Amino acid sequence: MAGRAGRAIVNKGSSLVYSEMSTERKVVKTLKRGDAVVIDMSISGADGEWCRIREENQKISLGWVRCKLLDREQETKLSGVISQTPEVAAPALRSTGGGDERLAESNYMRNAWNIANLLEFNADQWERLPELAERTGVSRCIAEMEAAYVRYGLPTTKPEVDKVPMDDLKKFVPPAAMTRELMPSRRRCDLSELNLSEQVLDLATPEQREKYAVQVKAFRNILATKRATIMRY
Repeated sequence: MAGRAGRAIVNKGSSLVYSEMSTERKVVKTLKRGDAVVIDMSISGADGEWCRIREENQKISLGWVRCKLLDREQETKLSGVISQTPEVAAPALRSTGGGDERLAESNYMRNAWNIANLLEFNADQWERLPELAERTGVSRCIAEMEAAYVRYGLPTTKPEVDKVPMDDLKKFVPPAAMTRELMPSRRRCDLSELNLSEQVLDLATPEQREKYAVQVKAFRNILATKRATIMRY
């Protein structure tokens, strides 16, 4: 799993943990109100958002629980950790975006999310995305960008931006100094993002490739064109 995981507290008693993302699957544990867990990833689907969790101080996943039964630790606390050690990976990557989406993660994961949604990835395929982000270097790029946001006093999540009055939004435009700071890693990160998108396409099953053949071909052509453009400069 890429980066640091997010801590959460169970907000309701008798919260059921399932072996898979379905209430039809086996119940592996019952949590009580106040129990602390770690969220490895979350996935939004037609029946709501599910969180894959593990118990604190444990590396093995416990199972899946409805995310609404958990109170997440504030993103800003995690961002503070990153600002002190920007060379480490960002907090555990979400497999899909959401209302509490981190801006740096959204910037580098958006294409991967869009491809996964288009190809109708299953839970196992979604679970591979953070691993691929780590392998391709995208998680490092997310950490670098988010650490820069923190150092320059910029919002790191969409909810933080939404709280800023419209008249004050101009204060949160990335300053030239931050742009210059990130410039040396920009080409590397752009290529990492392309590598991630290509590897996400490679996760598609033969059935998914056949069903979305036109879209997959279009994505690959776009990625090849972007790569040629980046390599030219």
